[in-house]
Amino acid sequence: HAFSSMSKNLQSCPKTEDGREDDNDAKAGPSTHTGGPDPSLASDDNGAQSAEDLEAPIIPKSVGSSSGELPLVFVLGMPKCGTTSLHQALQYAGWTSVHWALDHSLAFKECGANTRLRTSGYLADERLIAKLIWRARQEGLPPLANLPKDVNAVAEMNGLYWESWEEWKVWGFFPQMSMLKDLFSSYPDARFILNVRDPVRWVASVGKHNDMRLRLVVADLPGLPSGVGRSDWQLVEWVENHHKRVKEEAAASGVKLLVFDVEKQGAAELGEFLGRPVKWEKHNASRN
Repeated sequence: HAFSSMSKNLQSCPKTEDGREDDNDAKAGPSTHTGGPDPSLASDDNGAQSAEDLEAPIIPKSVGSSSGELPLVFVLGMPKCGTTSLHQALQYAGWTSVHWALDHSLAFKECGANTRLRTSGYLADERLIAKLIWRARQEGLPPLANLPKDVNAVAEMNGLYWESWEEWKVWGFFPQMSMLKDLFSSYPDARFILNVRDPVRWVASVGKHNDMRLRLVVADLPGLPSGVGRSDWQLVEWVENHHKRVKEEAAASGVKLLVFDVEKQGAAELGEFLGRPVKWEKHNASRN
């Protein structure tokens, strides 16, 4: 079982003198890196906390009615665009939401597993939402087939991690791009949320969040081939094209779509779309 495998791997997690991996050491990284800027040296949004603290997923929990009464919810926008706040809002309203990576135990955060996932792909096959969805596609299964059965909301589905620092290679997969039509056809009764914000401010936020911008540039993504994205306008154009495509494909598919501006809208619009009260607060917000 995936969780059993993860538990075994956690037992071998490197420790510091006080028994924990040093999560706040922003300069820590794989020893295989030999060239180019060190991704682990990039600062986060606040200039103080570790990359793991900012990218750490929250343990899924349901506080409302049973998951069988709730429609599936998919968030189709970009990281650093209110996904943590949407994750929290969905949990508050009763959904069993996952965000970026599975995290069934606080041991992952205490062990530094989230930072290690980003910098080396540690447990990506078992934890990373994007990898689980990618594997389902490879196996000819529905997109959510490899996620826990009680999950009924995905607040952030994309994933990026360093496969090789020597070869300057990043594994990246954005299901909301590569599998957009598959998501609509596989789950026609789901609620889809396209989270948006001012694209220039979004680019600035991405640039301040650990090494996310560098991973975007190095990875080979739909509409953003490896090496593209060093200029702000390239990322702005990329995200705007994605927003346009989501709206066009949703209209053609007839699915329920909410275009949700995380900077201008809140609980009223989100709650009306979901059909139940939600609590909207800004989490993991940068200064941009």
